[in-house]
Amino acid sequence: MGPNVRNAPSRYFRLRVIPTMMGFDPMVQLIHEDDVLAALFHAVANDVPGVFNVAAEDVLPLNRIRGLAGSK
Repeated sequence: MGPNVRNAPSRYFRLRVIPTMMGFDPMVQLIHEDDVLAALFHAVANDVPGVFNVAAEDVLPLNRIRGLAGSK
């Protein structure tokens, strides 16, 4: 997520009203574009081989993210 990301999830969270199924509040894990770039830079700059799981520390319910995004 971030101001320069243009994909389906980022467009979804930019909606003024975010559609959801009643009673469905899944846990969602997002990561900011700056954090992804920092991880990529670190891997390239330090010649780190292998596969890495780069993810946020925690998850939030969809309704909480909707509130943080200023959506209804």
